[in-house]
Amino acid sequence: MNLALIGATGMVGQTTLKILEEWNIPIFKLSLFASSGSTGRQVRVGDKEYPVQAISDDLEAEFAIMALSSELSRELAPKLIARGIRVIDHSSAHRMEENVPLVIPEINSDAIQSNCRLVANPNCSASVVLMSLAPLTRSYNLRKVIISTYQSVSGAGSAACDELRAQMQGSPDSRSVFPHRISGNLFPEIGGFEPTNYTGEESKISNEIRKILRLPDLHVSATAVRVPVEIGHCAAVSVELDRHTNLEEANSAFENFNGLKSDGAYYSTPAQIAGEQDVRVGRIRVDPQDGKWLHFWVAGDNTRKGAASNAIQILQYWADL
Repeated sequence: MNLALIGATGMVGQTTLKILEEWNIPIFKLSLFASSGSTGRQVRVGDKEYPVQAISDDLEAEFAIMALSSELSRELAPKLIARGIRVIDHSSAHRMEENVPLVIPEINSDAIQSNCRLVANPNCSASVVLMSLAPLTRSYNLRKVIISTYQSVSGAGSAACDELRAQMQGSPDSRSVFPHRISGNLFPEIGGFEPTNYTGEESKISNEIRKILRLPDLHVSATAVRVPVEIGHCAAVSVELDRHTNLEEANSAFENFNGLKSDGAYYSTPAQIAGEQDVRVGRIRVDPQDGKWLHFWVAGDNTRKGAASNAIQILQYWADL
């Protein structure tokens, strides 16, 4: 496999390289690209060092993973596709385009066809939540989904992690990424506010859940909260089902889904799942007032299943078609 990683020195890019090495992905040629501030650096992957090159559309590769801003992705992706390169895009630029597959391989790998040239990687919080919703669709029809996310600062990139660390180390006024101090604080604002008073992040979560589950009319409402944690996105999820359920049946649905582990009545924290591939679901409860409502807690590493490892799973599946 001939792979170009574009945005190789950012948090998602670095996690991608780590997972490529951990999973021993067979790549005969790896090319790394990043912004001008990182060009010339040498990055070690396994026992080899690779030079970081300036981002360009004049490159030769079979596949490209892009970890760039939406603006750069909109500009670069069509140029790479025109060169015959198959592109996996981490940004939100193309996710909701009708002809672009938005994929979590455990859920909808069949959306990828051999003649595809662009596949979108989902939003990090949507990915974590979807890993708990998808198994329910095998046993129930979903009526409503209400979500409150608790999203770590790494979802906003390495500069956001630096900002949290600086504030925790005694510089509370050090702020350039977030609208409020994040150390010892939290706020329900991720992305800009829209005319509906939902934020951009909340709309992404809702829209991407509908697209990946192929349920365009599903009632989904999300509230996205930023919390002072470096890695790990969590969510409290409430789902209205089409019929009454019980704990045994709900647990069985969760336990038999690849990539998801059930904590049953207990739960996992961000500190526990950081660095883990599997998403965890816990605090599973059937509503005592209405047995059609199921409530649970879900936790996942946003830099892995929420980003880098999901893209590598897409790469593996696509390469085998």
